[in-house]
Amino acid sequence: HIVAAALRSPAICADSTRTSQALEVLVLWLADSLPKSFESSDAAMGGRTLKDGAADPEEDEIVAAALQGEGGPEGHSDVTSKGHCPWLWLLFESPFPIDLMKSQAAVTLKHWRTVCGILSSKPQAGGIVSHQLPFLALIANKLSKSLIGSLEDASRHLSDPDERSIVYTFALQVPAMSSMCSILQKATVMRNDAQIHFDGNLKAMVNKCLTDFKQVFLMGLQHQNAKVVQTTVSSMQNLLQTPACMLLSPLVMPSLVLALARQPSTLPASAIESAWGVISAMLAGSQAPELVEASTRMAVKLIASIAEYSAASPASFAAHTG
Repeated sequence: HIVAAALRSPAICADSTRTSQALEVLVLWLADSLPKSFESSDAAMGGRTLKDGAADPEEDEIVAAALQGEGGPEGHSDVTSKGHCPWLWLLFESPFPIDLMKSQAAVTLKHWRTVCGILSSKPQAGGIVSHQLPFLALIANKLSKSLIGSLEDASRHLSDPDERSIVYTFALQVPAMSSMCSILQKATVMRNDAQIHFDGNLKAMVNKCLTDFKQVFLMGLQHQNAKVVQTTVSSMQNLLQTPACMLLSPLVMPSLVLALARQPSTLPASAIESAWGVISAMLAGSQAPELVEASTRMAVKLIASIAEYSAASPASFAAHTG
């Protein structure tokens, strides 16, 4: 509460040094309290499976239950069945990280990356992974929902503050999704070894997060603002440079390939080179020979199609060849 109050103070937020000091306290407290919270609350998330025929839980209800230490919606897994999650309160109810990015972007992003690292730190037991994953999914999806709201009207002219807000939120989403993918990768291995069990609620939360994540990048690529498109492509590239995030390829590549294939191109010239960089990163990071082979064929056919179109419009191909 003290840190949250400090982060709401205009005097603190206007001073990068004092903001950094407040966030350092938050990071130290989180690093100490989070593992203990998971270890002491065996049913911190997903304590019961979804009942047959029950609808997916509403995220707002799940978060509210976690903040208040109450059970989730009737018929769903409890978010917390023992105690509450005070650290989650700071991430969902304080200015950190989204609002604080407006005044202290560099300091906030630095500490946000540290927080995401703590949230995805190596667990000592499979059960803790099943606690980490849903909380990371909630946090990542909060960022996705914010972006979806900002990108909803693709033809709307963005003011400079609106444009910066979108860019900043993408910057926050990359470490959040990277951390979630890291935990999801660990959880998949543990699940194959029968060390943990995914209940229906957990699956629904992760699926919702991935679905909204896919929608964010589709909307970003279709936006009329060149800075937004460039940021969307750059975020794809940054994510796919992380091995654990290769599982996101099926979510982001179809919309990117479609944007590249559309002629005349709707991508800004500045984004085209980065877009090809995303495809290169995907090919370089893939561990599946079949995927590499299929993706390589796709890239070659895409280049051939663009070259064929350039016969009628040479300037189009020139944009891709730089």
